[in-house]
Formats: sequence, C-alpha cells, structure tokens
Amino acid sequence: MGVPLDGSAARSLRTLEAIVGSLGDGLIAADTSGAVIELNAVAERLVGRPRSAALGRPLPEVARLRDEACLCPTRTREQLRAVAEAPERPVLLVAEGGAERWVYPGWTALRDAAGNGVGDLLLLRDVSEIRRARQQLLVSDRLSALACLAAGVAHEINNPLSYVHSNLTFLVEALADGSSTVPRGELAQAAREALEGAGRVRDRVADLGRLCRSSAGAREPDDLGQAVTRTLAVCGGELQRKARLTTDLRPAPLVLAADGELGQV
Repeated sequence: MGVPLDGSAARSLRTLEAIVGSLGDGLIAADTSGAVIELNAVAERLVGRPRSAALGRPLPEVARLRDEACLCPTRTREQLRAVAEAPERPVLLVAEGGAERWVYPGWTALRDAAGNGVGDLLLLRDVSEIRRARQQLLVSDRLSALACLAAGVAHEINNPLSYVHSNLTFLVEALADGSSTVPRGELAQAAREALEGAGRVRDRVADLGRLCRSSAGAREPDDLGQAVTRTLAVCGGELQRKARLTTDLRPAPLVLAADGELGQV
C-alpha cells in the first residue's frame, strides 16, 4: 500500500510527471535488477510498447539497441550500457514488431537523496528525420558534383572532337575527287592532328574511367602527382570557370591505393 502524499508533495509529483511527459526525448527508468519501472510517452512510441507491457520487463528486452558495428541487438544490461555510453553516435533502436529508428542514446545512474544507486536511466533521442535529411543532402551534393563533372568532361572531350572533325573534313574535301592539288605533306599533317585529337579523347575517357572506378579494386603503388593531373584533366575545365587553379606538383613517394581512389578523394 502506497504512502499518502500531502498536497505539496502531490503537486510536486504531478509537476514532475508533466515535465517528464512533455520531454521530446524518450526516458526509460529501471531498478537495480534491470527491470523497467517507468517510461514516458515518447519512449513508449520509440520502443513500440505501451507502458503496461513494458513495466517489469528487462530493460534490454524493451530497448533493443543495435550499433552499426554490430548487427546483433543488445541482449544484456552490460551490452546496452556499453552502447549507450559510447562516444556520441547514432545507433539503431529495434522496436517491438521490427521497426527501426536511429537514436542517440544516453545512460546515467539513478540515485536517491543519500547518493545510493537505485537504478539506471536510459535516454533515447530520435534522430531518424535528421539522419534522413542528411542522407538526402548528401545525395543532392553528389548529384550536383556529378553535373559539374559531366560539364567538365563535355568540355574536355568537345575541344579535341572539334579538332578531329575539322581535320577529317579537310581530308575528305581534299581527297573527294581524287585530283587534289593539296600537298601530301599537308594531308599527312591533317591526319596526324586528327589522330592526336582522337588520342586526347581516348585519354580523357580513360581518366574518367579511373576516376569513377570502384575503390574495391586491387591496391597498387600510385603517384600522387599523376593522380592529380588525371583528375584535373577530367574536371579542370569546369573548375577554371569558377576559380583560378594553381598546381605545384613536386616529387613524392608512391602511395598504395586502388586505381582512381585518389582522384575520388
């Protein structure tokens, strides 16, 4: 049977309950045995259990956290506390029914007026929407970067293609009727220039392939200066429209990296 509260104590208790209930974070309290003794409305929503179904249950059963580095949900108080006390980073909260949300967990000891430990308090801050917004922002940034890269590639390929086209047009017109008076030396020079332009297109396509290649490939010694040169050959044209780019490439030791990985950085 509970101890009757006087008016002042009852008001204080109601005020405390109102404060806890209005918090935007989930709060779950457990006693020294690890059994849930209280949780607020936000925590009920996050764990997917009503208060009546959570009270008396083991805290790790009610709040199942899963660190990104481990696919297994926490199963013991010690595991739960280790995840909650780790440096601030989001973890997955697996609710009843399997729904998952990203939360920032926090852990603190509950103490009485004398400073004795009487249980634990788990705090759950829902950051699912923030994380989703950040992911969307990353995708948007990547799409923007891709558009800039495409513009740079178009610029780098269009110039030598125009070179190739003009020289081939000259050759076709000069050789069309078989009675051209153009010196053979000029014809040969036009052919060489067309080949040179085609070679530049081939090199730019190869550079683009290296830049976009997955980093899962084999790592081999690579030259930092050459990696910068290859990358600038692909996107340097677009950069020059927005900024003045100055390079000072000096000899440096080779580094171990997958082909194209340095360019992506």
